[in-house]
Amino acid sequence: MAAAASFYLWQPGQQPAQSGKAFVVQHAAVKTVARAFELDESEREKRRQVNASLARMASVEFQREIDEAAFQIREPKYRELFARWKMSDAAVNKALEIIKERELQKGAAFVTYLKAEDRPGSGKDMRISGQVEDTLAAQELDRLLGVNRNRELSLLDERLDNEHAARARSQDD
Repeated sequence: MAAAASFYLWQPGQQPAQSGKAFVVQHAAVKTVARAFELDESEREKRRQVNASLARMASVEFQREIDEAAFQIREPKYRELFARWKMSDAAVNKALEIIKERELQKGAAFVTYLKAEDRPGSGKDMRISGQVEDTLAAQELDRLLGVNRNRELSLLDERLDNEHAARARSQDD
């Protein structure tokens, strides 16, 4: 989930899609070092405070639960696309496994970033880790689906990311 990382907070035993009490804390990752320097000191301080708050409650295990729940929300859309392509069950399961693993690894990298935000280069490390996971998954999906279908899958991911971001923004209002 490229544009931003999110934490879904819900009551134990509830799934975010089923709970009207799900809260979304949207944390936009710094995309470039240049962007970080564009922030004035008060904006940087606000970002540090938000990240420190997220870091206190974040763990790899907690992030994994979040990412798995987010994947469950997206999985029907993936299956719908794969059904349209008339893929075998084995190919569908493999594609879903690749996508899920990519998101779990990126989530783990995000937690590592939150825990080490004050360490120079931690944001760059997170971005590189995310790019590596995206590249590895893209290569596997290219082999499994073909380049054109993987592009279509990427467009679906982008649309779902945009819808998620729009929902997060609307909850802030």
